[in-house]
Amino acid sequence: MKARLLPVLLLLFVCSGCAALIYEVVWFQLLELVIGSSAVSMGVLLGTFMGGMCLGSLLMPRVLPSSMHPLRIYA
Repeated sequence: MKARLLPVLLLLFVCSGCAALIYEVVWFQLLELVIGSSAVSMGVLLGTFMGGMCLGSLLMPRVLPSSMHPLRIYA
């Protein structure tokens, strides 16, 4: 059963990554309009993204019970 679901799971991960990349490009364009400089807007975008990942990795284990399956949490 798990072997059959692996290609579907990989496809979902790829689609999730593509959606995240599209959102990143859109946010970059919007920040470029507001801030003006591409280097500054990229720095703000990357800082916000990395800060969100840091906060998520620090807070999620404290909020969610350890008995939940990680794939269900990601979904």
